[in-house]
Amino acid sequence: MGMVPIVIGGFLAFVGLLLLGMTAAYLLCWAMPQLPLWGGFGIVSAVILAVSLGLVFWGVSKIRNVVETPHLAVQELKENLQWKTNK
Repeated sequence: MGMVPIVIGGFLAFVGLLLLGMTAAYLLCWAMPQLPLWGGFGIVSAVILAVSLGLVFWGVSKIRNVVETPHLAVQELKENLQWKTNK
């Protein structure tokens, strides 16, 4: 039941970011009247794409640095098991 507010919140955040991107594109075209509307949307989309790719690559590098099993703990468990079976 706790997932419902998270999913709804995520969807609303997505809609908010979409509207914010559209607002930024229109604001860019308003500030630079010589820029066509598709140019404003292209610039905003390129910036969002660059930021999102940077975040994805950063996340992937963080995940690759995570050790799945702590090797020292596994080795200690093996030693404990060997000590217990030898008794």
